[in-house]
Amino acid sequence: MVLLTTIFVFLFSIYYPLPHYNHHADKLYLLLGLLLSWTLFLTFFPKLFGQVVNRRSSYWIRIVLCNVLLFLVMAEITLRLADPLLARSGLFDSRYNTPFGLVPHRPTEGSIGRTNSSGFRDRERTRERASAASRIVALGDSFTWGAGITYDDTFVTLLEQKLQAEQPGAEVMNLGASGFQPDEYLSVLTWHGLQYHPDLVLMNFYIGNDFLPSEGADIVVAGLR
Repeated sequence: MVLLTTIFVFLFSIYYPLPHYNHHADKLYLLLGLLLSWTLFLTFFPKLFGQVVNRRSSYWIRIVLCNVLLFLVMAEITLRLADPLLARSGLFDSRYNTPFGLVPHRPTEGSIGRTNSSGFRDRERTRERASAASRIVALGDSFTWGAGITYDDTFVTLLEQKLQAEQPGAEVMNLGASGFQPDEYLSVLTWHGLQYHPDLVLMNFYIGNDFLPSEGADIVVAGLR
């Protein structure tokens, strides 16, 4: 029972709070169902369980299971402790008071050299307009961010240069972030993008993970899956 309780607590610590994606929840339900079945077996067939336990093979199975469980618990603890250190080399870090924890002034390839004070791969922008020229906010994921290319080669930067040739002072602000999805695009727009009072919002979708379900996850629109 101690072993079962330890396993249950371990699973609970991983999956809590319960995710809304079915491909995570069904795994949890399966594991909990197996634990329940095993508990019922111990309750109603104690003699049969005793016979199984007394076998030599059962001894080695218990040794293996205990070692696997110990390894998983230690790995979970280690990764949770190391996560803040590992996160410092990425695009996100909870230490900063920036939108979604984006790392400000992070080195990036291109003429700007670093991300801006809000953590976006863009030059510094002011909330107040410098001219009456168009101001556009671009939302999206790594395609908008410009993964694999320099800041000067992103389509957002090229679009801004094209507009400035026709409207001096025009701005196209890059508010894309790698790994973001449509719900996060909306959050970026609501809590950050609208502060710049844009004339137009450019929402960039990637069909690979914005429209199509990833790893079996369900997208529900108007009640239809």
